[in-house]
Amino acid sequence: QIRSMPADSAIRIGWVSGDSDLVGQSSEAWGYHASRSYGPMGWKAHGGRFTRYVPAFEEGDTITAIAQKGEISFMRNGQPLGIAFKVSHQPKDDTGGLRPAVALRRAAEVHL
Repeated sequence: QIRSMPADSAIRIGWVSGDSDLVGQSSEAWGYHASRSYGPMGWKAHGGRFTRYVPAFEEGDTITAIAQKGEISFMRNGQPLGIAFKVSHQPKDDTGGLRPAVALRRAAEVHL
């Protein structure tokens, strides 16, 4: 759940694999990004590229990240937002695949 999202903050929620720990910033990371600085749209991020996705989430929203059958999608307050990524992911290590991840910037707060 998004607890606090000040005007200059950002939140990214998603999945990472391998050595990656930066949601959406590497070829092994996928995420849903929102920031009031970016306006009313939410963005999907992968490999450092950001593409418009769906409306941005806000304080009080509950975001669910789903990885299943080669697809990554998200839900906002229980409502499906559609497929964000088709993933033909082959783990580079033996961790077994994807790990959930959250990135917070400038006083943003979430409840996991």
